[in-house]
Amino acid sequence: MGKEKKPIYKRWWFIVAAVLVLFMVFGSALGEGDNGEEVAEIPEESQEDDNGENDNGENDNGDDEGEKEEVADESEGDEDPVEEEEEEVAEESPADDMTSGERNALRSAENYLGFSAFSREGLIDQLKFEDYSDEEATFAVDHVEVDWYEQAIKSAEDYLRYTAFSKTGLVDQLKFEGFTTEQAEHGVANVEVDWFEQAVKSAENYLNTMSFSKQGLIDQLVFEGFTQEQAQHGADEAY
Repeated sequence: MGKEKKPIYKRWWFIVAAVLVLFMVFGSALGEGDNGEEVAEIPEESQEDDNGENDNGENDNGDDEGEKEEVADESEGDEDPVEEEEEEVAEESPADDMTSGERNALRSAENYLGFSAFSREGLIDQLKFEDYSDEEATFAVDHVEVDWYEQAIKSAEDYLRYTAFSKTGLVDQLKFEGFTTEQAEHGVANVEVDWFEQAVKSAENYLNTMSFSKQGLIDQLVFEGFTQEQAQHGADEAY
């Protein structure tokens, strides 16, 4: 009898071939798995890098803006003390630069204004009368704290306490004392006075010093600045 044929799967060359095929298939599967993992990991790393760059970029911008705000705040903070120092120097410089004559003239001006009303020109003349130089007197009057309009009101009130005036006559008197026209008119406009009563007092004063006819008295009162109606009233009451 001939040799018995073996099944094909029991033959040695079939077994070797099958093992080789299995190794090739298994190796190919392992290679694809590794490549897939690398491909999958690369986008994640690149995404993380991109995110890191964006985060860093945003942080840098935020830091820049914060630094700008801090610099602006520091610059503003630096300006305030300088401005305050300049204001302090401006306020203190007149006193620091005063001579003894100017300092004394300033004190004298303050004393005069403490008990009487003055115009600017009148106060300068008074200080010069006290032998202060024109420069010292002018310096003192320019640096004293005073409202010349308020001084005009006080001066008008003082005049009315001692003698009678018409409205225009009192304005002229204040201008004679050195007040400006605007200051004098302001002073007269802000005193409490009855001009008809002033006309009566003025008429009585004239009659106490000299003789007048009634018409002559009326004319004199008009000359002093009273209106025709005020003069007529004054003459009627005093004659």
